[in-house]
Amino acid sequence: VLPRAGLAVIYGASGAGKTFLTLDLVAAISRGVDWRGKRVSAGRGAYIVAEGAEGFRNRLQAYCEFHGVEPADLAVGVIPDAPNLMDKLQVKELIEGLKTFGKLDYVVVDTYARVMVGGNENDAKDAGTMVAHCARIHKATGAIVILVHHSGKDATSGARGSSALRAAADVEIEVTRTREYRAAKVAK
Repeated sequence: VLPRAGLAVIYGASGAGKTFLTLDLVAAISRGVDWRGKRVSAGRGAYIVAEGAEGFRNRLQAYCEFHGVEPADLAVGVIPDAPNLMDKLQVKELIEGLKTFGKLDYVVVDTYARVMVGGNENDAKDAGTMVAHCARIHKATGAIVILVHHSGKDATSGARGSSALRAAADVEIEVTRTREYRAAKVAK
């Protein structure tokens, strides 16, 4: 589902379950346990909670209670902050902070919109800057960067904003919700 690559995008409508799916996926990686019937290579990561830090704590606690693990047992470093990934200096500082966690296999950025301060998601140049800065994070850490993002007003059109993001992503996962269920599918 997640290749050893540079960039992944997990997107869906507000309330679809993007963050919980992402947390479930990376916690399985951190624990080295199968995820949704797929074999997992154990790894370490960092989760940048740029939006909804209190809700994230609740989701993390619910995950740990359900699986009978302690949050400290997960190899996930949590950063409850919203660095501006449009700013080269803040990207450099973030990379230095990520290095304190040791070797990383993934870095989650939740959400794309919250770390794009002063940028326009619809502008190919701004999206290109974000992609380039994610590539810097990948190059410096070796980790796949996973952007949690929102779908557009027309959910059938995929993630909102410039198509430059989709073009740069190695994988896209779409999260949907109906009354009966939530689903995720690899869209790219």
